[in-house]
Amino acid sequence: MRRLINAIRDFFYEATDYAIILTVVIAIAIILIWRFNILFSFDVNKNPIQSEEPPPTTEQIPISTEDPNNPDPTDPSNGDYFEVTIVIPPGSSAQSIGDILVNNRLIADRNEFLVRVVEMKLDTKLKSGSFLVDSDMTLDEIIIKISQ
Repeated sequence: MRRLINAIRDFFYEATDYAIILTVVIAIAIILIWRFNILFSFDVNKNPIQSEEPPPTTEQIPISTEDPNNPDPTDPSNGDYFEVTIVIPPGSSAQSIGDILVNNRLIADRNEFLVRVVEMKLDTKLKSGSFLVDSDMTLDEIIIKISQ
């Protein structure tokens, strides 16, 4: 009789150990799948929340030279330099922000913008609103300005 009781007790102890191990493995698998999904989802085309407001407009403000009769070729205001007020609507994804920057000739490639935002770990910190951006700003400066 004592052997039977010991065998039943050992079975329950082993079953409990296996249940705990299985629970831990399932929890780790769920966490890994969840984090990998977030990590690799930046290529997904996420559309911003649509609102009744008209699409944002941008305004280019050319910088004039002080002496229009004698332009300085080294001066950035000779036509290549401009300031743009970009409007990023609420709920915009990093992809749509990249499209806004490309459309305003501030960056050349949206994918380069996306990669750099992820490298700088600012992909979740991009803000909506109105920003004044110079055409001579680097990609990192633009990203920092939009994320502040």
